[in-house]
Amino acid sequence: MSIVAIFNSHTLWPVHYETELEIIQNHLNAGDAVYQIVCNGTINSCDLNLSNEPLECLRCIEKRKKGITLLNSPANGPGKLHVLEYHELTVQDKRIISATRFEYGSMDELKGLSVENFDIGLAVLSSIMSSLRDSSLDFSLYKETIDRHLQNALMVFYATKRIIDTYDISKFYVFNGRFAYPRAVFRACQQKSIECWFHEVGGTIYKYDIFKNRLPHNISYIQELIEYFWEHGEQNERQRLGRLWFEERIKAIPQNYMSFVAGQELTRLPESWNTLSHNVVIFNSSEDEMASIGAEWKNPLYKNQLDGIQSVVGDLALFPHIRVYLRMHPNLQGVNDDYVKSLREIKADNFELIEADSPVSTYQLIKRADKIVTFGSSTGIEAAYLSRVSILLGASYYKGKSCVYEPASHEEAIKMLADVNLEPIISDFPLKYGYYFKNRGIDFTFYKPTRIHDGTFGGVNLNSFRSLKFKIMSNRTVNRIARKAMGNSYRSFILRLART
Repeated sequence: MSIVAIFNSHTLWPVHYETELEIIQNHLNAGDAVYQIVCNGTINSCDLNLSNEPLECLRCIEKRKKGITLLNSPANGPGKLHVLEYHELTVQDKRIISATRFEYGSMDELKGLSVENFDIGLAVLSSIMSSLRDSSLDFSLYKETIDRHLQNALMVFYATKRIIDTYDISKFYVFNGRFAYPRAVFRACQQKSIECWFHEVGGTIYKYDIFKNRLPHNISYIQELIEYFWEHGEQNERQRLGRLWFEERIKAIPQNYMSFVAGQELTRLPESWNTLSHNVVIFNSSEDEMASIGAEWKNPLYKNQLDGIQSVVGDLALFPHIRVYLRMHPNLQGVNDDYVKSLREIKADNFELIEADSPVSTYQLIKRADKIVTFGSSTGIEAAYLSRVSILLGASYYKGKSCVYEPASHEEAIKMLADVNLEPIISDFPLKYGYYFKNRGIDFTFYKPTRIHDGTFGGVNLNSFRSLKFKIMSNRTVNRIARKAMGNSYRSFILRLART
């Protein structure tokens, strides 16, 4: 019998809690003791609820509790689920946390904050950026939120170490690992020399994936897995499935997430498109997701994507035969942070910005452009698959694999972009890449997906589940009266209600 723990964090994000339940059920069936480490509203800020709204805590707790009732413990087996709150701390831990002061005045200073082996500043930054969809945080607006996250992450770090020691945990599961509280668990596991497994989506909605002791964003690890899958795959199948991954994306067929090109017009190009020009299309990524992952993803040429795009557009303005387009990532729809505002301020006579919600076809742009420029997105390797000239100006899972051009300097990048005779690179790595991302993961047994972000566990759709308590308290009239009558006691009342 093993003693394992699973850290419950992103319960309201579709599929991830269902994946957690899948993992728990597998361990219970194997006769293992499982500790589910939960919040129960004791943390005053999280990635899904930065403002600490009590009703969101109620919805989260009620969903988690409902999920537990759907688990089956073998009648005659030792497998058993234990639920623990993750604020259990020693007096000494509480003193350390209370005495810790985080001093920072810039993004770099925040990124550099650490406690023992925990890169707490980077982890908190990742959480806050993704929650706010803002890659250029204004500390005057968000310092209180950042400080709360720092204190909470530190509490999770120390609480996890205590839980490992107290309950003799041999293995921990967490979601993703990029965000503040899961990263705290990961660093605690490393310090205690126990296994930490990250769960994430798999290659299709019918799979989930797990990564042992390494983050799912670890470039060298993913490249190892890509080669391993290809080596051990059946030759004809791997070619077919490698192509299928790309072709499904081109056709806007959802795989493990919504298709970002759904709704685009398949053959549409910008009205200004001129085949007589040398057309360069830049595809950016959403900066908030990549800005805080870690050193491996640091751009080797530019301070960030914005700097890179500004530099490329500025220098290509000197070449009258070149027309430059920036296709904003569809994931940036509705985002209006300083990064997006700065993109819209870029001006050049030969430059045009294509908005995130534009019906212009991403894949028609790739097929018709003379050059494709990316900073790490999958568009770069999709261009390589389509035998287009693809130039990578950042870090990516396909870097160093001789399938795209990778200039060593900005000057070399401009030279490549201005060279009308540059030919596409022929490589089998795109098929390896597609095969891995199409196949990766473990088939769900207990969770039954029906579509992207939807499915049932134990016959119940937890994504749409709303408890009677939540339905009553979220009624506008009831909620207004309760808030007015209880005042400052309203939150504690909601949490007591959730815990009963």
